[in-house]
Amino acid sequence: MTTPSIKYSMFQAMISDVDFDLKQVWKICLDNDVNAYACVPGSLKQRVEYGSCFQIGSLHIKTVMPNLSLLLFSNGKIKCSGSYKTYAHQDKVDSFIMEMVAPICDLVRIKFDRENFKICLLNAGFSLHMMNEMRYFKICNEIQSYYDVVMMPKSMMGVRQKGRFCALKIYVHGKHPGASLHFDHKGKVQAFAFKSVEDIAYEVTKLCDIVEVINKQ
Repeated sequence: MTTPSIKYSMFQAMISDVDFDLKQVWKICLDNDVNAYACVPGSLKQRVEYGSCFQIGSLHIKTVMPNLSLLLFSNGKIKCSGSYKTYAHQDKVDSFIMEMVAPICDLVRIKFDRENFKICLLNAGFSLHMMNEMRYFKICNEIQSYYDVVMMPKSMMGVRQKGRFCALKIYVHGKHPGASLHFDHKGKVQAFAFKSVEDIAYEVTKLCDIVEVINKQ
């Protein structure tokens, strides 16, 4: 079976060892009409009013174009999360995300070492062609021989559900929760919580090979 094109959809990344002052960055955001708010130490929900005497534990920055969120912590770390729609080659995903993050950091005058930029979560999607319900149910019945942790679709248990709830869930590293492939009867597969593009590519190829073996049985 030919390995399908993978469409990456959502990411999380962490930048460490960044030198910035949260109050100064907050002021720059306000001066440049960048959507931002601050929270007290130990909370990501209790907000601080600008100019108040409260300490700042984190600063949240949100942009629409690109769809990106930056969460700055007082310890010099930045958590980046966002979404994008592209069929990207493995070796270009890192640089694609960097191209989204870097301009926002430049806008609020944050400088960081690209060596300290690390992707920590990737979601993606792809399709297995020539799928029908008969083949799908056969795969559901046989797939447990190839993976340690598999959750059957709710529809096979007499429960009417839609979307991810009626998909076969394969936890590829044998841990739940963990990186997983959600596979529905139309052949659409969603990859959640992977650590790298290499990991996704490996598991996509593995699943395609297993599906081909099952279909030939």
